[in-house]
Amino acid sequence: MKHKISRILCTALCCAPLLASAQTSEKSTSPKRLYQEGQTLFQQKAYAAAISPLQAYVRQMNADGKPLPDTGERQEAEYMLVLRRVSNQMAASFTLPVFR
Repeated sequence: MKHKISRILCTALCCAPLLASAQTSEKSTSPKRLYQEGQTLFQQKAYAAAISPLQAYVRQMNADGKPLPDTGERQEAEYMLVLRRVSNQMAASFTLPVFR
């Protein structure tokens, strides 16, 4: 079981750079699009893939360089990111007993 978790973790880490490559078109980086993409990936349990669009959504600035208003969508995006962070911390601290 420990090896299975290690393989999953290694796969996720190896795929992270591929997921981190950003598209720069306005359509794909609009706040609404970023939120929808992140939410969809999160609901599909593709948590690692959901991080990038959700973080980009939360970091969006308006024309004056100020953060976008604190809307319900922004709070939900932050909540999904926190859930993912807590899940990672719990997984890292969880150890399985070794039976011989």
